[in-house]
Amino acid sequence: MICPKCGGEVGSGAKFCEGCGSKLDVPKEEVSGPPKSLPGKFHRLFLVVLMMWTALMAGLVMASSVTVGNPQAHPGAVLGWTLGAGIAGIVWGIGAGILAVLAIATKPSPSVRWPLSTTLGSVAVTVVVFLWSISAGFHATVPGQTATEPSGSGITAQPADGWRVSRTVSAMDGSKTITLTLDSENEIQAWLGQKKPSLLIRCKEGKAEVYINMGTAASVETAEDTHTVRLRFDQSGPVTQHWSESTEQEALFSPEAKELTTQLVTANALAFEFTPFQSNPAVAKFNLKGLTSHIDEVEQVCGRAGPLLRGTVRRAKAPETAADAALRAKISEYVHLCDPAGPFGGFSDPKWCWTWTHPDGTGTEKAADTRDQALNDAFEWAKSDPAFRAEISTGRRQ
Repeated sequence: MICPKCGGEVGSGAKFCEGCGSKLDVPKEEVSGPPKSLPGKFHRLFLVVLMMWTALMAGLVMASSVTVGNPQAHPGAVLGWTLGAGIAGIVWGIGAGILAVLAIATKPSPSVRWPLSTTLGSVAVTVVVFLWSISAGFHATVPGQTATEPSGSGITAQPADGWRVSRTVSAMDGSKTITLTLDSENEIQAWLGQKKPSLLIRCKEGKAEVYINMGTAASVETAEDTHTVRLRFDQSGPVTQHWSESTEQEALFSPEAKELTTQLVTANALAFEFTPFQSNPAVAKFNLKGLTSHIDEVEQVCGRAGPLLRGTVRRAKAPETAADAALRAKISEYVHLCDPAGPFGGFSDPKWCWTWTHPDGTGTEKAADTRDQALNDAFEWAKSDPAFRAEISTGRRQ
């Protein structure tokens, strides 16, 4: 070190020059420490939590709103949802208020800006929380049929024709359940990815059920817990029906399981169209070949379902007798398009009716989606009603 006054050499760390006695200015060494963090980290934390909290509550409320249905047909559900949404709003308001106060209290100076990576990460996390809350809300339990199997011992076999056969026995009452399952030939595009629907024919506690497990929720409609679907067997025209949804909201149940079972046995292919939630209409295709080899066991378990299921399925497998064919031909004159001004005229798709007036003056009128369904229904009625059968045989229509 050199003295600035006399130019003499001075030892390191000396405060005075040994030659002239002048006071020396010794530079202070800079002390290195940990890097200072960007101010406002707690402010950012509280804001991100506030965003996630808002996304969570909004997703749950949005998902739950789809279970309300038609406000006029289901006012209780609307009232329950309104109360639930109000409580959710109060809970959100309390949490959001606390987080907002904390965020304001820890707000840094206006010159402090968030890093771009922090901004993008916060938005991404918020979107993930929102989507998860919607998905979780759709799995909330609502009244409806269930597509799950009962508990109990059972075995499952998968023949070469593609039909899986599941047999279970209830551990509580010993009742048998048999389920035939057939996967679709194609996958459908749902809101959150590809899904492969399954067709199921089930006899549970003596009751026949036919339903499609889509693996995803169906679109929201105004009708209470029902969804519009279209079915096409082989090369016939499509038929529009309204099916009810399961408890899990990922399966749709046919309202006419017995009639549909007959159609499934007599057909080789089924095209099932429905609209998944937030998606375009999708069509699942099923190859029905091989069902006839399993239907006998289904009939045995469904013995308590009555003769209609067993009788219609048996006729579908065996040739119709000459007498039955003649009776069916005569019944055809009783089948007609329903009167638009009548009790079955208020549907978007025309219905087929059959009408008969009993000798005592009482009338019978029933409707179906197709002419064949109406004809089969009238045929079953004639088989069980001697007066109707006698009138058809003699040709004396009332």
